[in-house]
Amino acid sequence: MPHVSVRINARQYEIACAEGEEERLLALATDLDACVLELRKQTAGAPEIKLMVLGALMMADKAREAAGRVERAEMEAARARDELRALRQELETSRAEVATRRTAQPEVRLEDLFSGLETRIDGLARKVAAA
Repeated sequence: MPHVSVRINARQYEIACAEGEEERLLALATDLDACVLELRKQTAGAPEIKLMVLGALMMADKAREAAGRVERAEMEAARARDELRALRQELETSRAEVATRRTAQPEVRLEDLFSGLETRIDGLARKVAAA
């Protein structure tokens, strides 16, 4: 198991971690150190343990806020997926209705239409000629 040397509040600590987690541990320690240093500026003379606890609580609070944002985003994504599913179903229903209407209406061919018009024009022409 690897050991990583981290510096928090001007103190060196040797921390064991899982293989491959070294970089993550260093980043977390850097974040905690920055938080503790900021707290030390705000609460001059506070004991180191208090600074460490407050720093850990602040980081835990940030983590909880982030988890809440993730949870809300997941819920919103689930609602969006449900809405998309409903819209797709509505689209399929509409397509089916259009297809049904097309097959229910008689198909009119242009040749038949022109033939009917030609017959009517010939009939009208005969009436005009006879008049």
